[in-house]
Amino acid sequence: MTIDYRSGRFDVVTADAQQAPIGLIDHDTFIRARQGSQPMFRLDGDEVYSLAGALLGFADDDGLVLDAKGRRLFLIRIK
Repeated sequence: MTIDYRSGRFDVVTADAQQAPIGLIDHDTFIRARQGSQPMFRLDGDEVYSLAGALLGFADDDGLVLDAKGRRLFLIRIK
């Protein structure tokens, strides 16, 4: 089941034990920088894209974003 990220606010953090803040999603399909609100990535369902349109990875049902090789990119959490 794909999470509808347009339906709320989500924190985006590193996918390691520290879970350091990276950005946020605020009722839209963009991951924005915490400082300055600049868009960094775009979401389309469970797919994550660069702003240039390159597919970077996929979000699983827990919000963990993995690239095609299974490497953890970041984690999306409900705010």
